[in-house]
Amino acid sequence: MTLKNNKLCKLTLLMKIASVILIALPLLSCKSSTFLSPTDSYINYDGRVHLTEEFAEFGWAGTQIRFKVSSSEVAIKLSDGNNDYNVIIDNEFHSIISTTYDNNRYVIPLEAGVHSVAITKRNGPNFGSAVFEGIELAPGSWVYPADADPSHKIEFIGDSWTVGYGNEGPSLQCGSYRPYENSFNSFASIAARQLNAEAHLIAITGRGLVRNYGDDNTTSERPMPFYYNRTIKDRTDVPWGFDQWKPDAIVVKLGTNDHTTAPVPSDDEFSNGYSDFIETIEAVNGRVPIFLVADEDSGILNSNRIQAVVQAQRDGGKNNIHYVLLPGPTEDQLGCDYHPLVTSHQVMADVLASEMQNILQWDE
Repeated sequence: MTLKNNKLCKLTLLMKIASVILIALPLLSCKSSTFLSPTDSYINYDGRVHLTEEFAEFGWAGTQIRFKVSSSEVAIKLSDGNNDYNVIIDNEFHSIISTTYDNNRYVIPLEAGVHSVAITKRNGPNFGSAVFEGIELAPGSWVYPADADPSHKIEFIGDSWTVGYGNEGPSLQCGSYRPYENSFNSFASIAARQLNAEAHLIAITGRGLVRNYGDDNTTSERPMPFYYNRTIKDRTDVPWGFDQWKPDAIVVKLGTNDHTTAPVPSDDEFSNGYSDFIETIEAVNGRVPIFLVADEDSGILNSNRIQAVVQAQRDGGKNNIHYVLLPGPTEDQLGCDYHPLVTSHQVMADVLASEMQNILQWDE
């Protein structure tokens, strides 16, 4: 297998040299290796990551580690204990890594040949962050450049629906919802894949635009916008560098938690809070298309208020602000704590992707 893959690497290198001569493409060939450090150029990250020479720390739902190898197995060095991860091989679901505190090495067997591997964080930041310390490979393994990034970038800002809370739940009452949360199949992640876009999910269960779920007051001290500039939810010392990743579009789905329990924010508190957050978003991202999203399950007050915010923005000359109403889950599409199942997320993603494409007109 080593000789065969060595020949394949050499053939790939010759082809890329020819390409460089013809069209001046950059070179990145394969290499033989038994360990990839977190900073290795053959590892790609999707999502906000705090990267150092020794480790990569991340916490937001949907964060991905991607690489391509020919190896009999890979061992993911991961210190966690609170989160679960999808293992996706060649774009097909393979297995779930359920981390424990007494283990930081998770072995994934691979069949012969070259495989694209993605490790995706299923859970939201309520379950804490993780520390990735590299990938061990079997002797004689070869590493290849990871698959190309998607054509577009979308940032999703939201709450439990964006995270995918309980979307694989067996019933309305799930006990611990950790095993039943799968951000890879939230409406946000599904819509991003339909639009050929890389997704960043900046979302926290229970948080609202100005008021969090169950708060005794009409506004909360730390609603979702409070955390927007963070690489890791609970770390103030590693702010996110907005220049390193610029979204082509932004989707904000907030307001459900503001209006689910009393007392709800006043019209002015909600609309002013949204206007302020839009200013914050545009200050660091420029005037990109921003989609403010409501759903049929979140109540007429919430959807009317969001529509009013969009109209006010557009009346003020901001034609980059758009409104989208998503269908809510039917009774047979409810999972943990009345949150939508994957079947409902799929329907919502179909609507969102279609509405966004109608406006963005991205190339297929």
